[in-house]
Amino acid sequence: MVGLPNEELFIQQALQLAQKYQIGVVAHNDLRFIKQSDFEAHEARVCIAEGYVLGDDRRPQNYTDQQYFKSNAEMQTLFADLPNALTNSYLIAQRCTVNLTLGKNYLPDYPIPPEHTIDSYFRHVSEQGLVERLALLYPENERDESWAEIDKKYHELINQLVERSGSILVVRVQAHLLLIV
Repeated sequence: MVGLPNEELFIQQALQLAQKYQIGVVAHNDLRFIKQSDFEAHEARVCIAEGYVLGDDRRPQNYTDQQYFKSNAEMQTLFADLPNALTNSYLIAQRCTVNLTLGKNYLPDYPIPPEHTIDSYFRHVSEQGLVERLALLYPENERDESWAEIDKKYHELINQLVERSGSILVVRVQAHLLLIV
């Protein structure tokens, strides 16, 4: 349970269907971030991606601070009334094989056009995305005398983010995050 609207109703209906069709249930946590304290950062990312600001009372509230990676003990507490759900989840996990080398990154290679370096392409795509986003947030026909200052601040922010990227790994991670803006 993460505290979303109608969640309890959904769970009850899912359990009824499982019983009716004699299907096992599994323990699941709709996680969106690692630590509970990451909730505010997640909300900021969602606002950026969806064109809202955190202080907007009208923005959709689709996530809760309960959507973090819960410990084994927390999951046992959550599913204390459905111990078979935990057992079924464990049995599924036993059938999965994933081999990862700790310390090795598994980010996809992002194609960089030949006329760019990774840094110049990151800057180019970031600026291009900023122009597109600003056109949505501030349509040209609605811009007033404050537009130049607003535009300047956003471009300064992009420049700061681009300048902070010190390695290819950081650039790739930041590029992924900025491309969703």
